[in-house]
This record gives sequence, structure tokens and C-alpha cells, in this order.
Amino acid sequence: MPQDVLHIDFNRETLSGTIKSLQSARDRGLGRGFIDPDLGYGKLNAQPTTAADSDEALYWLRVFERIRALVTTFRGRIEALILTGTMATDARFIATLRDALYDVVSEPVAALLASDLNVRTDEREAEAMARFATARGAAEFAKRRQEGPNRCNESKLCKQRRQLGLQVVSAKQRVNGRLEL
Repeated sequence: MPQDVLHIDFNRETLSGTIKSLQSARDRGLGRGFIDPDLGYGKLNAQPTTAADSDEALYWLRVFERIRALVTTFRGRIEALILTGTMATDARFIATLRDALYDVVSEPVAALLASDLNVRTDEREAEAMARFATARGAAEFAKRRQEGPNRCNESKLCKQRRQLGLQVVSAKQRVNGRLEL
């Protein structure tokens, strides 16, 4: 059964979002989405003015509108939320996200957004956690890739050689099950 997933990536350079209906982990279809380099966290204080409070409020309003525009074009109900990026744990971002998604997410996602999401106030700690999560994810993908290529078929010759090799090993085993070298 397909699951409708919203992925939001928020970092210093960009804000991006994608909605996709996933049926498996290897689903390669394209979903709806956006990438907005004007809404990266680095743009928040890029141009200091005398009315800094109004600039900040305007920035978060634009983030709200961008996310809201994506989710309101989607006709389904979002059943899973994936947040990535070095600034995804920013408290103001979480509050803006909660406001943008209040009526289009399932009960579990709404409950998650209502919680504090373990928001970190220390920027260095948040960046270290993001790097750790990225490295861990990359290691998991590398491990899965080494386990075997997708849709790979073994040739008859390779299968025969492999079976012959197993028979040779079996013939060399001792009574107690250890292999002779």
C-alpha cells in the first residue's frame, strides 16, 4: 500500500520540499516538489536593516507560504514526515512547519509536530548531529550496495562454478565440521 511522504530539507543554502507516494524503498518515480535557494537559513540575516524584526517575520512567512503551497496542491493526506538539513531542528522552523501542515497530516505526524522534536538550541550540536546522521545514512547505503546489486542474475557458468566450489569444500570437511586447510 502506498504511503504519502513529505520530505523537507532546510539548510543554510536552500529550503526544499518533496511529496511522494512511496510503495517501496526503491521507488524511483518523481513526486511534487520545490527547491528554493532564496529561503535557505543563511538568507535570514543576510541583509541587515533597521527593521530586523519585520524582516525576520517576513522571512518565516515566506517559508510558511512555500511549504503551504506545496502541501495544498497535494490531494492526499501526508502519512510520514522526513526532516533533513543542518537547520531542520531550528525552533522557529519547526513552529512554521507545524503551522503550515496543521490540516494535511495524519494523526501520528500531527502528534510528532506537536511535540518538541528534541529541538536543540546549540547550533554546533545540531550540525554535528546532522553530519552524524548523514554519515550513518551513507554507510547504510554503501553496505546495502555491497550486499548485492539490484536485479542481478547469476549466469549459468557462475552458478555451476559456485556449486562446484561448495561441493569441493564439503568434501574437505572433517567429521567434526571444521575445514581442512
